[in-house]
Amino acid sequence: MEALGHEAKLIAPQYVHPFVKRQKNDAADAEAIAFAARQPEMRFVVAETVEQNLARQCFAVGSDWSIRRLKTSMPYRHCYMSMAMYAL
Repeated sequence: MEALGHEAKLIAPQYVHPFVKRQKNDAADAEAIAFAARQPEMRFVVAETVEQNLARQCFAVGSDWSIRRLKTSMPYRHCYMSMAMYAL
């Protein structure tokens, strides 16, 4: 999207929730997000880079490994495959 000239901004859900007026559905959520984004005092969340996201994934896998010793080969394989995909 940034290549097309759009700037993506992330809003934390706890900041949008007070602007939801009615039931929880996609239309109400979209309206609340649009209204919240127009507020001058709205705080936006910084988007993660690809490297930060991969580091967080691998850290989560490592911390999970200390709890469960089995079934860890697939998450590690996925993490390293993701790293290899972005390295190309």
